[in-house]
Amino acid sequence: MDMITRFRTLIRSRAGLGLVGVGLAGAFVCGAFSLKTTFGASEMVSSTQGRWFVCSATLKPFRGEVLIGGILSIVSPYSGKKTGYVAESCDWTVNGKTTSDPSHVLLNNVVGKPRLRLQAEHLP
Repeated sequence: MDMITRFRTLIRSRAGLGLVGVGLAGAFVCGAFSLKTTFGASEMVSSTQGRWFVCSATLKPFRGEVLIGGILSIVSPYSGKKTGYVAESCDWTVNGKTTSDPSHVLLNNVVGKPRLRLQAEHLP
């Protein structure tokens, strides 16, 4: 038997059809992944979507999306008003240690309050 005859025999068998199906499914997954990475949203766009915001009325964090040409604040689900401002991730605990689960905080200067300034003697 030559190589082509063996291949045809394999494809006509039940195991051969399964093998062809797995191969086609793998090719489809690879093709879909390739298309997504080529034509999908860039890393820059992805970093601006699904950001953390803080409601300035309730100080509760929530996820939101910055729209193209958007303004500084978005509508908060807690107050129902445009009191949602971009949050800053705080990776420090009260004890001065780092944490793997950051808190999302609202900076005073974002909402027009004076910034906290530490004197040199207050620093560790």
